[in-house]
Formats: sequence, C-alpha cells, structure tokens
Amino acid sequence: MMSSKVLYKELNELKEYLKFYKNDNLLFIIDENVANLYREFINDIRHLPGKKNSLWIAPSGENLKSFIHLEKALEFFLENGVQRDSHLFVIGGGATSDFSGLVASLLLRGISWSVVPTTLLSMIDAAIGGKTAINSIFGKNLIGTFHLPEEILIDIDFLKTLPQEHRESGLGEILKYGFLSAEISRNLLSKDFRFQNLVTSSAKYKENLVERDFKEQGERKLLNFGHTFGHAIEKHYSLSHGISVFWGMVILFIIFDEKENLKLLKEYAEKIDYKNLTTPWSNKPIEANSFFEYVKKDKKVKGSGKIDLIRTKKPGVPFIETMDLNELENIFVAKLTEINSFEF
Repeated sequence: MMSSKVLYKELNELKEYLKFYKNDNLLFIIDENVANLYREFINDIRHLPGKKNSLWIAPSGENLKSFIHLEKALEFFLENGVQRDSHLFVIGGGATSDFSGLVASLLLRGISWSVVPTTLLSMIDAAIGGKTAINSIFGKNLIGTFHLPEEILIDIDFLKTLPQEHRESGLGEILKYGFLSAEISRNLLSKDFRFQNLVTSSAKYKENLVERDFKEQGERKLLNFGHTFGHAIEKHYSLSHGISVFWGMVILFIIFDEKENLKLLKEYAEKIDYKNLTTPWSNKPIEANSFFEYVKKDKKVKGSGKIDLIRTKKPGVPFIETMDLNELENIFVAKLTEINSFEF
C-alpha cells in the first residue's frame, strides 16, 4: 500500500521543518500569488542555512499546465544542478501541485517531492494522491504520471488569504465528499458543524482511498463523482474546477431523476455558505453536440465505447456504473430541456 504522510504545520513550524530537512539540495516551485503574499516566508526559504536551494516562481492557475512552462521548469532545475537526491517542495494550489508533481516525476527519471497546499481545493483533493498532469488542447489533465509526494504539509491559515473565487472552487469540490461518505454527510448536516473538521475528514477520505488503490484501478474512481460532466462544464464555460464539479453533480442528479440528492446538495451548499447557485448555462444554454464532445474525451471513457460513471444511491453508498457512451448521450439529450431550465 502506498500513501503520503499528511502533516499539519503552522507557517513558523514549516520554516523550521525546512531548515532541518534531511536533504541538502532543495528545489522549490512556488505559485506567484503565494510568493507575493508571503514575501518574508519566501525570503527565508531562499536563505535556508546549509542548503543548496533552487527556486522557480510559477505562473498562477491552469495556464501553468502547458508544455511551454514544463520545459522552462525542467531546464531551470537542470541548469541549477538538480541531483538524484534533490527534493522538490511545491507551494501553491491544485494547478501548481499537478504541474510540479509532473516536473518531479520527469527530472532525472524521478526525484522525491512534497507539497504545501495553499488553497482549499488542493488541501482536500489535488495535492493528495500523486496524480500529476498538464493539459492538452483536447482536454484537462490528459498528459501526466502517477508520482506520490512523500509529504503533504497543511496549514489551514493559508485559507485566510484565499481569493473568494478560489474559496468557492474548493467549496464546490468539497461537497462531493458529502455524497461519498456517510460520516461527512452527518458532519455537514450537524448542528455542531465545524468547517475545519470537514477539511480534515475530506482529506482523510481521499488519503485512505489512494492508499488502497493508488493507480485508480478500482474504488479510487469514486473520487471522480461529478467530474464526467464537471470537466465538460469546465472546458465549455471556462469555469474553475470545483464550481464545475458542483454543476456536474447537478446534471448527474437531473438526468437520473435523483431529486432527493438535488435537495441534499442544496442543503449542503447552504450549510457551508456556497454562493454559486445560478447555473453557468443561464445565459448560454448547453448545446448537446458541442458539450458532449468534451464528455467523450473524459479519461474514464474506455476503448469499447463505454464510460465508468460514478453515481450514488445515498450518502455513503457510491458505486461505479459502466455505461455505453451512446446510451449516456441519449439520456443526456432527453433531459437537456430540463437541465437548461433548472433553477435551485
């Protein structure tokens, strides 16, 4: 079984952790927004005593995940003397960890790495599990590797400087865990609900699945709940990932007439003060053919023309349904008027 060590550390503890880290040749990829917000911390990293440090500031967001930036980062670290015992630390959100994990997997055919997630989405999803990727013109995360980070170092205080758009994206993604786990569902609906508990329990849920199914041959696929239509929405409407996953769940519930799950999703959203409750297609209705082209490029599509669709009967009872892609398209088209007219 494979897993990363998940550690909870405050910023001052993280400085000390890096100062006494076991490797002396340290590489850093740091999101440019984080570098600007935490200048003193980044300056301390540049001058860690007794360490040889190479620091690359990464552009923010999904645009980072391209061949152009991948080449720049690889050549930078090669020029600066990366060695097989070098260790890469990644500080940033989900796009930064997706990209940087790929860098770590390619440098000298693979060096060790750790990630310090700074967004809600990366704390509960992107930083956990060892999936690395850049994007293709044909879709999101289609070029990548599995390369597990040694450690995930979480400091909830990074969320204090998180822009509202990124917060909403993380909230959209975190709601899927309310359907995957009965325990998380109970926490969401509890009068004693605490947001920090939701973050830690969601991260733990994914960590446990990854440990049992690292290469996504079985139950790890459950984490793709809401993603089949979510990725299509993300590409079609240029929305953030988590918000797209939220609406991917909505479409899933509509096409299979799961009214109780739709009602529950709204309850969850109100409980965590999720505000994006107006459909992305309210001003630009979904057009079946162009939208479904993105669905057909989903990573869960099989060569046999079938797709593994993640569904749930009720919270804590998710399942994988292998469907014929044409059948799914027919169901989707039959429900398109209802989807386009949907309002919470």
